[in-house]
Formats: sequence, C-alpha cells, structure tokens
Amino acid sequence: MKIRSVSSFKFLPFIITLLLISFSCDKFFSKADSNNRRGVGGVLGRFTAQRGEIILAGEWDGEVKYSDRKEITAERKIKIKNILVNNFSIVKKGQKIIEVDNFLDEKEYQSLLDKSQIEKMEMDSFMLKFNQLAKDVQVKKMLADKEIIPNKDYELILNEYRTSTTELKRKQIAMKKSAEDLAEAKIKASTTEIIADNYGIISSLVVKKSTNTEVDVGQRLAIIADPKRLIFECIIEDSYIGKLSSGMEATVTLDAIPQPLAAKIVFIDNHSDSDLQDWENPPSIGTNTPLIKKYLVKFAFNAQDSKVREFYRGRVKIIFNKKSNVITVPLIVLKSISNEIFITVINAGSNTPMLRKITTGIQNDSEIEVVSGLKEGEIVLASGGES
Repeated sequence: MKIRSVSSFKFLPFIITLLLISFSCDKFFSKADSNNRRGVGGVLGRFTAQRGEIILAGEWDGEVKYSDRKEITAERKIKIKNILVNNFSIVKKGQKIIEVDNFLDEKEYQSLLDKSQIEKMEMDSFMLKFNQLAKDVQVKKMLADKEIIPNKDYELILNEYRTSTTELKRKQIAMKKSAEDLAEAKIKASTTEIIADNYGIISSLVVKKSTNTEVDVGQRLAIIADPKRLIFECIIEDSYIGKLSSGMEATVTLDAIPQPLAAKIVFIDNHSDSDLQDWENPPSIGTNTPLIKKYLVKFAFNAQDSKVREFYRGRVKIIFNKKSNVITVPLIVLKSISNEIFITVINAGSNTPMLRKITTGIQNDSEIEVVSGLKEGEIVLASGGES
C-alpha cells in the first residue's frame, strides 16, 4: 500500500470556513443569551408592587447663625492695646472686652479745639456790634417819638436789629454744638476701653490680638449675640417658597453632630434679595436662560443643644407630604401613552407581560404612589425599549 503525502494547504479553505461558522454561532448565542437576561422588549428589571410609606421632601444646605447679633464698631480711628475676650466667650453687660490707646488722633482734636476758639472770637466781636446796635435802636426810637428824625429811619435800624437777633441765635446754636463736640472728643480721647452693651456671646472677633493694631472709623471689632437663640439659615429656590409656611416642621442634620435636630420655620423672606439671586446654569452670551430667584429661610431649633455652634454647616429636610400603607412602584416602570400612565404587569395566569392603565398619586425622586390599577404583590416590569 502506498501512502501519499497530502499538503496541509489543500485543506486551508475548509479550515477557514469552519472558523467563520464557529464565530457566527458564538455571536448568535451570545446575543440570545443577552436577550434572555434583559427579557422581551429590553426589560431592565422586575419589581413587586408593595405597600409602604412614600415621602415627598426637599433638602437644602445651610449653616447655623445667631438670630440676635449686634456689631461693635470703631467710632473713630483707634489703636488696639489688648483684647480681653476670645471667640465664644460669654460677656456681661458693661464688661470690658477691648483696651485701646485712644479714640481720637491729635490733629482731629486740635481741629475741633481751633474751631471752637474761632467761633468764640467771632461771637465776642459780633456781640460788641450787636450791643451797640441795640443802644442805637433805643436812641432812634426816642428821636422818632419826638419827631426829631423821620420814623422811617427808626424802622430801618429796627429791621437791622431784628436781622442781627436771628444771626445771634444761629451763632449761639453753632457754638453750643461745637462745645458739645469738643466735650465728647475729650471724653473719647481719654477712653481706654470698649465695653459690652449687653449680655451675650462673642460670636466673632474681627480684630487680631496684637498690640498697636490700627482700626479705621466704622470698622467692625466684634459681634455679640444672644447665646440662647441659634437658628439655621438656608437659601431655597422660588419654586418651593409657595409650599412653605411659618411653623412648618423640619429636621436639621449638622456635619459635626450626627443626631438629627428638630426645628421649625420662623422666617421666610417673601421678597427676593438681589444678593441671593443666582444662575441655575450660567447662560452663554445671547441666550435667554431665566434667572432663578432664591430666598432666605430661617429655622429655629425646638430645643437648644449645647454642642451646636455658630457657622456649623449641615442640611435641612422639609417633608411636604407623606402617605403610609400605599402601593408604590419605581418611576422607571411608568409608560406615558396619549397623556395616560401605563405599566407593564406580568399576567398571573399566562405569565406574559401586558400593559395596564393606572391612576397615580404623589411621587418623589424615585417612586410614585399607585392609587388604582395595581394590586399588592403583582410583578411589574421596567422596560428599556420605547414607550
């Protein structure tokens, strides 16, 4: 028997054909397996209709503030000598909180002193003329009564006297004001301390604890607040303001305190402040993106917690609506057809999917209440295909 040598290249086309058939089969079965996982119509999931609680709520970021705050400012340019309190120190009414060198510089004091002296010199000169004018009026009146001079000469000097009397009153008022300013300046120049006007907590020390720190007129030195009146403030969009009302209950959760704190609304700014307005998304030039108005809302804690501090940040949660023992389904199962709501339900008898019209109630960001059209325990499909 002869054995013939067969070249492997002779079977190359046959091998390539087998490989192509194998690849096609793998692709076909892989697609079929994917469809089985997704279900008919691109099903994304199966959900069982259950009874439970659905809550419609909103949450906003904010921070703790003192409700009653009073600023202490520099009445004149001063130099800080020593600060006797710290942030969050409790102070009594009349307690010394800051020591200063003076409230008034020498140039300003000298200017007031010079003004007072000039006004006094002018008044002395004016009074000499005024007293002489008063004597002249008496003389002219006597001469006019005896008809030695015309009566009009007397009337002329009398009018001049009346005008001078008005000027005298003006100068007296000006001198009194200058004297008061100078006296106040002397007191303030000798003042070496700033005291607290009322009982409270130092919620903010603006000036630094360093000697000879210069402070300009009107600059804030510190803030004293009522330690018993902490509130939570946040900014809420215009679309929610109509749902809020004074006294509405809320829950505040602070970053530094894990336990939620009960609170209620005590203030709603119903007039949007331009400082609180913001763009939801900054628009490009030439677009007509509407401006989203935002409002300040304040919440009072139902009970004061000693661990709460001003400027603590957190979130407030407001429940607008809540229902218990209702059937709910995820929002992703809904289908909108001709302005009506449908869901895909598994028929218990045939185990096949079927569309069913339902009536819905309240909803939140993830689920919705089904008022009618669905029973507890029924299986609902969420489809990834077109509605």
